[in-house]
Amino acid sequence: MHIKNKDFGSDIKWYDITNQVLYMNRRRFIKTAGKVAVAGAVSLLAFPFANRISADDGKVKLRGIKKSPFSTDEAPNKYKDVTSYNNFYELGLDKRDPARNAGLLKTRPWTVTIDGLVNRPSVVDVDRLIQRYQLEERIYRLRCVEAWSMVIPWVGIPLAVLIKDAEPTSQAKYVHFTTLNDPELFIIIYRFIPHIAKKQLAEWGALRRSKGGKRRAKDLERSIGKVNRIINALNIKLHKALRMDDTSFVSRTTLESTIYRPQNIVVLRAVLANPLTDKDILKEVVDTQNRIGMEIWSEFEAAYKKIAG
Repeated sequence: MHIKNKDFGSDIKWYDITNQVLYMNRRRFIKTAGKVAVAGAVSLLAFPFANRISADDGKVKLRGIKKSPFSTDEAPNKYKDVTSYNNFYELGLDKRDPARNAGLLKTRPWTVTIDGLVNRPSVVDVDRLIQRYQLEERIYRLRCVEAWSMVIPWVGIPLAVLIKDAEPTSQAKYVHFTTLNDPELFIIIYRFIPHIAKKQLAEWGALRRSKGGKRRAKDLERSIGKVNRIINALNIKLHKALRMDDTSFVSRTTLESTIYRPQNIVVLRAVLANPLTDKDILKEVVDTQNRIGMEIWSEFEAAYKKIAG
């Protein structure tokens, strides 16, 4: 990203946006555009096209918007075009899907939490945030290698203002963003356990909690630990197989604090953020993972039976 130290005045020329040589080299252009997008994203806590929304839409029109050096007299694209042609894959793969499915994402109530290495941490409702700070307009021009472009007004709050008000300590070095933290909505954590092993672990767990003597409890703990090591190895191999299968994407992590602590447990994680994911798709994913998991289980079954007896 190239930053110039000058006043652009009321407008920005096309050649100040993307160098022609860089634009013609698409591979390099995509890499550079990604860097610019990241840099631009952290400069303004923004509300897209807010100053063009009328009360007739059932939305509140923002007031007291300040022009900035990034404002322009150039005519923006129509509100319908800007809000209906998107690449937000969380809401669908087609460019028209986000507009159709955006209603599934509830944006009120919505709070912004500012914490960490700051002297003034806070949790602020987004509507109070809009009322508290001076709103500023900035223009972002999007020119895509797919041969389309847009001029989009954004209204928001400069991030520097929020950071200054939070009073970062001398130890603060960077800003970490979490856009939405709702694990129950987006992420499911699980591990693949064949029914026979799951049933055995449950039986051993119940016996361990009953009165049977310390020696008996220790023997059960050792057996549970051995089976869990087999299940851990099974899930590690299943994760690798699912990546090769390429019909669904799951990640893998380790949990420390479970009913089996201090033994760590390997688990898989799947993201369920796409509203187009229906029961049929989920059933197909589960069936595929069960099929591959049971195929791999055959490699571990003999070792399991030796422990379970």
